Amino acid sequence: MNIFNKLNQLTSLTENEKILAKYMQNNPENFIKMSASEISDACFISTSTIYRLCQKLDLLGLSDLKIQVSSSINEYLNEKNVIDYNYPFNGNETQYEVILKMKELYEQTLISSLNLIDINQLNLISNALKDSKHIDFYTSAGNIYFAENFKFQMQEIGRLINVPIEEYHQRLTASSSDENHVAIIVSFEGRGAIM
Repeated sequence: MNIFNKLNQLTSLTENEKILAKYMQNNPENFIKMSASEISDACFISTSTIYRLCQKLDLLGLSDLKIQVSSSINEYLNEKNVIDYNYPFNGNETQYEVILKMKELYEQTLISSLNLIDINQLNLISNALKDSKHIDFYTSAGNIYFAENFKFQMQEIGRLINVPIEEYHQRLTASSSDENHVAIIVSFEGRGAIM
C-alpha cells in the first residue's frame, strides 16, 4: 500500500504526528533527504514524534519511512493532480477532450484502487469467503446491479451469494446470520442509515 494512503488511514495521530504527516505530504522530495534533527526543526516537533509515527505505520525507523516515501512519491504526486471526480468535464470541452479525460479518470481509479489494496487483508478476506457457508451482499439501490453482477459471476465459479434487496429482507438476513455467514457491505462512505 502507498505510504501516503496508509498515512491518511491512520486515525489515532497526535497533533505533532499530524504536523509531521502533513509536512511529508507537502514536501516528499525534501523529506527523504533530511536527517531526523532537520525534520524535527522544520516541523517544530521532537525526534521521538518521528519514531512514534514510524511505529504506528509498522515501520522499523526513519530510514524505513524514507524508503517508503521514496517508493511512493511518483504515484502520490500523480494522484495530487487528479481530476475532480464530481465535476470532471467542462461545457466547452471537445468530444476528444472528454474522451481523454474519461481515459484519465479510469486510469486514476485503477491507480487509487491499487494503492488501497493490502495483499495480506485481501488474502484474509478471500480465505473467509472460501471458508464460509453463506455469503450475504448488502448494498443500497445505486449498487444493486453491481451486486447482482457479482452474484452472477460467483455462481459461475460455484459459489452462491445472497443479495437481499429490500430493507426488511436485509435486516431479516442480517439478524438471522451466524458464524457461518460472511457479509459484504458496499456503501458510499457508510452514509446510508441501514448500512
